[in-house]
Amino acid sequence: MITILITRQISIFFLLIGLSWSALAQTPPTQGLAPAQLQDVATLLTGNEPATGLPSAIRDNLKWKIYTKEVQNNWAEYTKKIG
Repeated sequence: MITILITRQISIFFLLIGLSWSALAQTPPTQGLAPAQLQDVATLLTGNEPATGLPSAIRDNLKWKIYTKEVQNNWAEYTKKIG
C-alpha cells in the first residue's frame, strides 16, 4: 500500500514538473520566470491551487486530488512530529 502511494506521489510530482516545464517553454528564452510564476510552481508542488487558478482538467483530475491529499497529510504529520 505504501509503495502504491509513493509511486502515485512520484508520478504526480513528475506530472507537475512537466506542467512547469511547459510553462517554461512558453516563456521567451531571454526572460526567466517572473516571481509570480515561480510562486505558482512552488504552490503547485505543495499541493495547493495557485492564485492564478488551475485548468479544470487538472483541478478535477483524480491524480491531482490524491496528490493534494497526500501532500497535506505529509505536512500535517511533519508538523506534528517535527514542527
